[in-house]
Amino acid sequence: MKMSGEELNKHLTNYFKRRLIPSIKKEFGVDIDVSIYDITTEIFVESNYYHIFVDTEPVRIDFKITKFIRHHTDEFLAYLGLGWGQCNVNINKRMFVGHENEKIIKHRSNVSEKEELPFNEKISGNVRERTFSENTDEMDLKWHWDEQDRIVTPLHKTDWMLQFDNELPVNLIEGKEYFIPVGVYHRVIKGTGDLQLKVKLL
Repeated sequence: MKMSGEELNKHLTNYFKRRLIPSIKKEFGVDIDVSIYDITTEIFVESNYYHIFVDTEPVRIDFKITKFIRHHTDEFLAYLGLGWGQCNVNINKRMFVGHENEKIIKHRSNVSEKEELPFNEKISGNVRERTFSENTDEMDLKWHWDEQDRIVTPLHKTDWMLQFDNELPVNLIEGKEYFIPVGVYHRVIKGTGDLQLKVKLL
């Protein structure tokens, strides 16, 4: 299915105001404003791929509310005929064009504080290729959780490691797929040289 970014913006804005925001109030008893920041579109022959950037006010919200917003937004997109693999919803994030025209996604809190994520990122559809520099400060490799399931695959031999909450670190093996579920705390542990990963959003 093909739809312009402007058309999709109108549909989502209307849905947020009429359905989603009242549903959040009813479910959680809080006032959360939800809006579209931007929609970028990759145009293909038979269909388009949409990067949808959703803002909330306040920015810092409970993970349960974030999950609620994502789930109901995905359901509405499916209702519009945009199935899995045709769009990616980013909540409280921004896309920038960085060095050598690389598309970089940052969290709003980091953007406002002029902080950068500890990697460079190239984006193609639902796949990201990330490079962590050997010069990355280990203090920047923080424990965190993500808002979407993903599969991470190291693209080369490395001694960097991956650690999940309450588990021992594991070696990152070239070509092996590591599934990281939404909401699960994890971090990468610095090794020698750069680290290159393929990250596929599910």
